Amino acid sequence: MAAGLDKMAEDRDRAKALAAYNDYVKRSSEMLYNADSGFMNAQGAGAEGLAYRVGEAHNELRGEVAEGLSSRQRRLFMESAASYDRDVNRSAMRYEGRAMAEYRRTEAAKTLDNMVAAFATAPDGISLETQEESIFAVTMALFGDQGEEANSSNARSVRSDLISKTALLMAERDPLRAEAFVRENAGLMDESAAENVRLKVEAAALEAHLQEDTPKLFEEYGFDGLESARAFIRDNYSGTEENKRVAAAESYWREQWSDRKFREEQYADEILGMMDSGASLKAVNDAIDSFTWSSNGARRAMERERDAHFRVGDYAPGRTGFRIDWDAVAEVDELRNSGKILDVCPTMSDFRAKYGDKVGSEVLNEFRKYYNRLRRGESDVEVKMEIGYSSIFKDKLKKAGIKDISEQERWKAIYQSHFEAMKNDKDKSGPITPEMAIELMDMILAPEVVGTRRNVAGRTAERRVRRGYIPPEAEQVGGRWYIKDADGRYHELFFPDGSGVDIDGGAEVSP
Repeated sequence: MAAGLDKMAEDRDRAKALAAYNDYVKRSSEMLYNADSGFMNAQGAGAEGLAYRVGEAHNELRGEVAEGLSSRQRRLFMESAASYDRDVNRSAMRYEGRAMAEYRRTEAAKTLDNMVAAFATAPDGISLETQEESIFAVTMALFGDQGEEANSSNARSVRSDLISKTALLMAERDPLRAEAFVRENAGLMDESAAENVRLKVEAAALEAHLQEDTPKLFEEYGFDGLESARAFIRDNYSGTEENKRVAAAESYWREQWSDRKFREEQYADEILGMMDSGASLKAVNDAIDSFTWSSNGARRAMERERDAHFRVGDYAPGRTGFRIDWDAVAEVDELRNSGKILDVCPTMSDFRAKYGDKVGSEVLNEFRKYYNRLRRGESDVEVKMEIGYSSIFKDKLKKAGIKDISEQERWKAIYQSHFEAMKNDKDKSGPITPEMAIELMDMILAPEVVGTRRNVAGRTAERRVRRGYIPPEAEQVGGRWYIKDADGRYHELFFPDGSGVDIDGGAEVSP
């Protein structure tokens, strides 16, 4: 019976010890692997001394679990926990070793990046010799101490990495300096790394060379020297670099041609403005001579406008002078009506080259306004719409009995003046619609009573002119028309004699 009682007591103690062991393992697992606070989730510097802290924590945990157990139960529990503790300690030491090695590698990589950044920023202020101690420290952190020969090889690898990364970072900021840096330090890089870095740095430096060399080529060969520049490049370069240099030269020449064309159109407008403002013939000649024109044709077109304005040269009294080519005017009208004029002549220079010596100054001035709007950023659609309006207006002129081409050109100039005034009106509610443009045309051609006169029968008759003869800014008061000058004073408008709507000439301003 005593043996039976001992057996029951032993079974009870073993059960108690096993329950304590299970509780210990459960609490140990939570302590080790909890997602927020587990020892085995420590990273970086937090993993330092991990194995010791795990051992201390488990010593404390065993004491808590064993509390309240009998001596035999405690002994049985401790025997069961011993092998588990050995496994936990081995795992903690392995984890600490891996985590600390990764931490050292991470910090070493940061150190290397900082060295690269400092070196790339001030390559002339930092010598590679002064970096050897840091290179060795990074080598030890990345690879550990593997013996003298292996350590030397690993240090060469780190040094190569430092040079190559420095060169690539430098190339982002100063590719020409990076190019020189690679030449100076190529021997310190691994052969494959040196070739890879050289190709990347040279590609970056080529763009800088192009920006520096292409303008010099243009200075040497000038506007008409693109072919000579191409020949120079092909004689001195090959492969990808040759192709890139040729493409850069062609692009740069196009930009220069476009810029000169733009400046030429702008300068032509300035000279025309000088003439409109009353500049002397000498002043206009000086202005023409001061500009480098893109072609003799462009210069001659401007000189013809000068001659016509001052009545000199072929336009002098008694000379045959310039004659309008009405077939060319009709051709312009056909392109205007079809909406293709901007496709045939995208710029004023194109228009002037094709029609400048054929259509006369009024047509040139009309289209100069369209091209000026394009230059100021208006869309092709907007400008084509305005050109289309002028085509509609020409049909209305014919219906109104104004069939003489030169007279039509005069009325189109009047329409353009009113259209510009409406377009620039600050009080208008929105963009000009086709309906508004057509209404303006009808208003311009409509008769307007400007007074009365006695006819041959002695009766009073109305004196009328087309509304277009009256300036857009004129105001009507008591049957009379007035215009305000810059000082705010009003001047009465008066009109030449005549009858009906065909009074020849616009309004004149009284003193």
